[in-house]
Amino acid sequence: MGSGRASVFKIRSFSKKTMPVGGTIRVSPLGIALLVVCGLALAYLNMPGSGNDEAHKDPPRLVSMKRLLAVSVEVAKRGGREVKEVRESVS
Repeated sequence: MGSGRASVFKIRSFSKKTMPVGGTIRVSPLGIALLVVCGLALAYLNMPGSGNDEAHKDPPRLVSMKRLLAVSVEVAKRGGREVKEVRESVS
């Protein structure tokens, strides 16, 4: 008998920690129609030959990491020069 009470106590203490779920969900017909239209649009755009040929092209070529780093350093330098010019013009 003692073990029965312990298990009931555990269930009760667990149920007190959970959030009561007694509400209802109302689904709007307009919301359902919007989801259907969005789904159809996505299906159409992902079909081959639908005018969205960019998604079905060959994968892009590999990029040289060395060249990418060199270009990013150059862009950072240009940005630094721009910041310096703006600070000098404001002061």
